[in-house]
Amino acid sequence: MLLSKDRKYTKKTLTPSSLSHRKHLVFIRHGESEWNVVFNPKKRPDDKFALYPHMLLWRFLKALLVELVSVATHASLALDSPLSQRGIAQAEQLAKYIESPEICLNPEGEHDDYARFLLRGVLARDENAPTSTVACSNLRRCMLTALVALRSRICPTGHASKPRNASKAHVTTDLQEMSRNVDCVAMALEPASLPPSLGRNLKPQMLTAKNASQLHQPGPLEQYFDASECRGMKTLRSNGRLRMEAFARWAMKCDEEVVIAVGHSLYFREFFNLFTRESDRDDKNSLIARACESKMANCSMVGFELAYDEVMGSFQVMPSTLRVLDGGFESARKKSK
Repeated sequence: MLLSKDRKYTKKTLTPSSLSHRKHLVFIRHGESEWNVVFNPKKRPDDKFALYPHMLLWRFLKALLVELVSVATHASLALDSPLSQRGIAQAEQLAKYIESPEICLNPEGEHDDYARFLLRGVLARDENAPTSTVACSNLRRCMLTALVALRSRICPTGHASKPRNASKAHVTTDLQEMSRNVDCVAMALEPASLPPSLGRNLKPQMLTAKNASQLHQPGPLEQYFDASECRGMKTLRSNGRLRMEAFARWAMKCDEEVVIAVGHSLYFREFFNLFTRESDRDDKNSLIARACESKMANCSMVGFELAYDEVMGSFQVMPSTLRVLDGGFESARKKSK
């Protein structure tokens, strides 16, 4: 992982010429992972002991012990780090929000017409809702976030209460996180493969499917996820820009109006940086500038319109369309002088 070139790429110059093709995108960041619990205690303000040095050492030793005991059973906390119990609760909370039309679809609520258009695509229950599809990173924390948060639409084949836009989630390497850490190494190394489990914390009541309790086994995952186009673990020759451009091309080719992507904070932040012009970020108080500077919070959801310039062969996020659908962005880190 030290040889990774994920963040070593040059940015193309964007021009506002013939942006003829448009696609609506919704980004959902995964919930808190087990890796976050050990190494990012600042993100747990409710835990007053989290920042104590001896507690960091205790969490590390505890995680190491669990790792040694359970790595053989594919319950690793570090490798392809799964959701923590809190992360699953965050995904459940997002599911309840998505499934509450009186909150997110109310014309007199906090969202404008475009945000409600995107939310109707995510909910996938309204007969007049825009068509939509779901894609997720090939890392386990994103797959489980998608399965829990979007449980109203990711249904197994032949499910009795299958909603209008329901389908399997597309698992893709193109959404894999841009990091050298071991928590970003995929368990499913081979192309078109799925991980042996999604983690230790999944409970049957979190999903609507009757066989949710069996999701630790390889078979049932195939009922919820389509990995046919997944290339497996990202290679050393890959980098973030190549994957982001590949995902943008894939999204543009989708027949559906809205593409929902469940992925990672650094990837999403760099996506906004790669596909926006510097002039669009001049106003540091604007939402697009915040998206380029800050990571999305766990299980937050934002939506926007992505345009494609056939002449230049480049993509552009349309800044005026960016909407926070739920949650928001973390505080940006102060740059050292």
